[in-house]
Amino acid sequence: MKGTQICVPYGKRSLILINWPKYYILPKTSINAMKKTVKGAKKILFFIAAKNVGSTIVGVLASLPAAVGGFGCETLVIDDNSVDGTFARVVNFRSLHPEIRLTVLSNSKARGYGGTLKLGFHYALKNDFAAVVLLHGDGQFTPEELEKLILPVLNEEADAVFAGRIAKGLKPTGYRVYSLNVLKQIPYALNTDGFHFNQEIAMQFKLKESRIREISIPARMEGKGWPVNGLLYSWNVLRSSLRARLHQLNISYYRQFDIVKPGHSYPPKFDFLSSHTMAINEVRAESQILDIGSGAGYVGHELEKRGCQVTGVDIALEAESQLLQKYSKIDLNCDPLPYPADSFDFILLLDVLEHLDLTAQIHLLEEIRTGAKSKKPLLIITTPNIAFLFIRLGLLVGKFNYGKRGILDMPHKHLFTFKSVRRFLKQAGYKIEKVKGIPPPIPQIIGNNMISRFLLRVNAGLIRLIPGLFSYQIFVKATPLATADELLRLAAEKARERESGIKK
Repeated sequence: MKGTQICVPYGKRSLILINWPKYYILPKTSINAMKKTVKGAKKILFFIAAKNVGSTIVGVLASLPAAVGGFGCETLVIDDNSVDGTFARVVNFRSLHPEIRLTVLSNSKARGYGGTLKLGFHYALKNDFAAVVLLHGDGQFTPEELEKLILPVLNEEADAVFAGRIAKGLKPTGYRVYSLNVLKQIPYALNTDGFHFNQEIAMQFKLKESRIREISIPARMEGKGWPVNGLLYSWNVLRSSLRARLHQLNISYYRQFDIVKPGHSYPPKFDFLSSHTMAINEVRAESQILDIGSGAGYVGHELEKRGCQVTGVDIALEAESQLLQKYSKIDLNCDPLPYPADSFDFILLLDVLEHLDLTAQIHLLEEIRTGAKSKKPLLIITTPNIAFLFIRLGLLVGKFNYGKRGILDMPHKHLFTFKSVRRFLKQAGYKIEKVKGIPPPIPQIIGNNMISRFLLRVNAGLIRLIPGLFSYQIFVKATPLATADELLRLAAEKARERESGIKK
């Protein structure tokens, strides 16, 4: 008698599935309501990552047709090497119900909960589904909750819906609905193969600023399902949360959380000691300024308030977001400067050199130097210090990861230390007027508060002791020296002057 499956009517709106010794009451009420409510035809994938749920999987599968029929939907079951006959029971169910679109797959080897979900999501994307409904095969799924979970995604009111059990508070379940339009923009394939996959993908959706809706469902637990080590699971969730936060703060880089693409411009740093405030303080009022790599024009706009005439150049300038009155769009890797250097009193190169390769760096400085004929502008340069303490500590433990911001920003091509930037500028024909260290932008990491200001003061003190170790950036003032052509011209003029004196 055990294992016998019988479906019998139960009133006008339900069925009873008997899978002895258990039975399930399955609703048939969702079809018409969903057809009237959903905007346009949608393809839905019901996906079950199955692990040793042979005693409950048939009941879960049998509840799906009445809830989603008529919507071009499909059910996918991927068995992760179960040892209790789960795969055989699903195959047998499919043979008994050919009217149900049911695909059954079996992992060639155990891939874990997260690894199995990745395969299911890839299947959904490959077959152009609009939404994927993630179910467990252990009986915690309540079919009567389908409609309120799926409709927000199908109606494009939410990008994901997470179900929580009502049991001493709202507890998360593996019962979720994802929009495939958003899921395809998430690097979920980089997530863990373990059970905390759901937490990592939730973090990714939040970093994407997706619309997430949480809905409570009645508590219901049947089978055992996936084995979970609670202590290890908690540690893994904590570690993933910490990594996501470190990535957000640009302290470390994790590709799986590289969701939001930053804008071209760096944010302004005017409220604390920074490369921006140090540069602004060095510029005389009412000066002519060329801001190379001006971005949105934050620094130049502040200087305009001091009566300066600022001209900005950058590779990515958008007129609608530009603060400067005068600017040009150029690529320093291949385009010449559109203005002669001797037209300006100051030339700003704030966080620019590191974005160029060595050849482009040399060419830019040569172009400025040769263009400074009638007047020698003062260059103000800031660049990351590759020998900063935390970079050294990272190397000590074998870490050298590029990221979205900071010293190891991914677009950075050629970096400097204090010694190498001095040598580079001298060889390029520049006289160095001043070199100082710049502390890290701590207020942008932890907020502009008493603690961050205290840490800035501590760091500034350490910079005075060992600038090469504690400086986050390098600040340089330099002026171009005369070129060989200029020296020849001056030598000829001096010779003529002296020669005329001898003739007299």
